[in-house]
Amino acid sequence: MALTGSGAISLNEMHIEAGGSSGTTCTINDSDIRGLIDKNSGAQMSFNEWYGASAYTIPTATGGTISTTGGYRYHTFTSSGNFNVSNHGSGNGSQYEYVVVAGGGGAGGSIAGGGGAGGMLSGTGVSISLNTNYAATVGAGGAGGSRSNGSSGLGASGSNSSWNAGGSTITSTGGGRSGNYDTQNNSTSQGAAGGSGGGGAAHAYGGNAAGGAGTSGQGNAGGYGSASVMGAYSGGGGGGKGGAGENSGGPYNAGGDGGAGATWGGNTSLGESGAFAGGGGAHRFGVEGNPAGGGGKASYSGGTEGEDGGANTGGGGGGGSGDLGPGGAGGSGVVIIRYPTTA
Repeated sequence: MALTGSGAISLNEMHIEAGGSSGTTCTINDSDIRGLIDKNSGAQMSFNEWYGASAYTIPTATGGTISTTGGYRYHTFTSSGNFNVSNHGSGNGSQYEYVVVAGGGGAGGSIAGGGGAGGMLSGTGVSISLNTNYAATVGAGGAGGSRSNGSSGLGASGSNSSWNAGGSTITSTGGGRSGNYDTQNNSTSQGAAGGSGGGGAAHAYGGNAAGGAGTSGQGNAGGYGSASVMGAYSGGGGGGKGGAGENSGGPYNAGGDGGAGATWGGNTSLGESGAFAGGGGAHRFGVEGNPAGGGGKASYSGGTEGEDGGANTGGGGGGGSGDLGPGGAGGSGVVIIRYPTTA
């Protein structure tokens, strides 16, 4: 641990912090003691420079894309790989933190709800053994629905992401695909369950449909799609880690926004402002959606395309509209591991 930040510090305490044994011979000019404050031999020193000094060294590890910011080193896996630690540094085998985000669900291609976000799990204190491969698997986002006719208009749910941490596998569930309007049979479909559930579809001729359920601790349910008596219809937003998808409603029965995403670890190199696992927006009968956390925006009316969820955010795809407006694909997932760079 670091030396005290005020008051008296004994030479013996400096010696111990530098790695020496208590009570053994040392001097203030020993290289390891001077090294605590980065002083070379013969350099002038003052006592208060040792306040808070530490001999902490960071772990040596490989795997993923490595970056250092905000007092942490990050290993970001945007594709599958292995995390391996060869030296814990001055820390221990339980100083590692993680977030595992699954692939987001795809949205349907016609008057559809928004895709559900991929499940998001995080934790601390994982026990890591040295020179051991811990596999990270990154799930793909689900495809968007390419046509509106029949079941082919439905998108696909996202794939799971996982990390084999300390011998136990942490798995986040892929986001649920959204519901869709089947023009051939004049029927609507519910959103599928997943890490977060997809939004339900709705149409004046096809009825209403509920959103899919989310997985406890990973995400939330998709919103309900409903059709008004005046013929306005739209889907529910996809669920997100930070909240459920919005139900359709309001003026002109506008579709629901996707549920909010969530931040983790202050790492803003990925996601929208560092957020992950936001639900996709639903078809809004002429109004664009605005989901958070990497979820795709919904299309406008008239056969336009829903946006894809953000890559490596686990965001859900945005719902398509019109007869041939394809839905957005879900965003791929991500696995991130971090550990401190200071004591």
